[in-house]
Amino acid sequence: MTLGNGFTLVTMCKFAGVKIYIHTKRKIFDPANPLEENDLHNEAVQSARRSAEISEAVTREMKVNLVLQPQAVIFESSLVVALSGSVLVASSPV
Repeated sequence: MTLGNGFTLVTMCKFAGVKIYIHTKRKIFDPANPLEENDLHNEAVQSARRSAEISEAVTREMKVNLVLQPQAVIFESSLVVALSGSVLVASSPV
């Protein structure tokens, strides 16, 4: 969930009178309560930060794996395997 979506969700729930249960906190939050609304906004910020950190870590690992591990793709009826910058082209079974 993006930060904007988190804030939008909290605001919509506040005006609709809907409470939000956060399983990891084992608590029901009422966005109509200003203190709990603030807690929910803080949760949205932390969630967006954690999501960005995970995304960066996955992207970094994928870049490392593209260099270190063989990758295979189908391209114009050929199987292309790239390994550490070298490219081997072989016919694919049809």
